[in-house]
Amino acid sequence: MDISFNGFENSTVTFLTDEKIPAGTAVTMADTGRVMPSVSGDIPIGIAVSSTETHVCVCVKGAVKMPCDSNVTVGYLNIGTDENGRLTENEYGPGKFVIDIDAGAGIATVLL
Repeated sequence: MDISFNGFENSTVTFLTDEKIPAGTAVTMADTGRVMPSVSGDIPIGIAVSSTETHVCVCVKGAVKMPCDSNVTVGYLNIGTDENGRLTENEYGPGKFVIDIDAGAGIATVLL
């Protein structure tokens, strides 16, 4: 892609967590109110930006890059995550706009 969406309308929120979560990881809100890495079937609330052992900064709005499975295409997609925490389609997930796919790297740019 020849256009950069880095920082486009990004909003971040700091949440409590029980573990350090690597930047770029899709995250989900647990029943405890703490954030954890997304797993198969989860609907992510956003992407981890930075983390300590107790807090994680999550991008909840804007353009984000995240790992995706090979079935993700450009356009609107009801999002979820697969067993590896990668973006995939989930019929119950919210509709989000996938604006770019780097198929070689397995990375999608999504507007949250």
